[in-house]
Amino acid sequence: MTFRPIVALLIAASESLLGCSGPNSAPAPVQETQSVKQIIANAKIDQLFTKQVDAKNVAVGPDRDFITAGEHRRGACYRAEVGAFLSPGQRRTVTFVALVDGNQIIDRRSAKSEDRCELDSYERLGPLPSSEN
Repeated sequence: MTFRPIVALLIAASESLLGCSGPNSAPAPVQETQSVKQIIANAKIDQLFTKQVDAKNVAVGPDRDFITAGEHRRGACYRAEVGAFLSPGQRRTVTFVALVDGNQIIDRRSAKSEDRCELDSYERLGPLPSSEN
């Protein structure tokens, strides 16, 4: 039977052309990219605010691109009512920008006028996880 070696050769060639290593190989899992809102909602409170800040009513704007040091970064504006540690009764609303890479917050900073966060519509989040959890 001369077909058996030809069939084996064709199977081996098709596996190498398709990038497979055989029937036991499994494709690498693809990490699903979360929205920035989901990343912020899942972040611990100390990833978004300093410990001295008592943040309430956190709200997040839509995902969008920010240009930082000449690079485009995915991120979102977020705001909260904060009270200082020394005077918790005096609350004010502050706005920040969170930049993400993959599914992790890589930077957070106070929003600047060029970020145009005041144009965003914000969606309020539920309570954020504390750093003690």
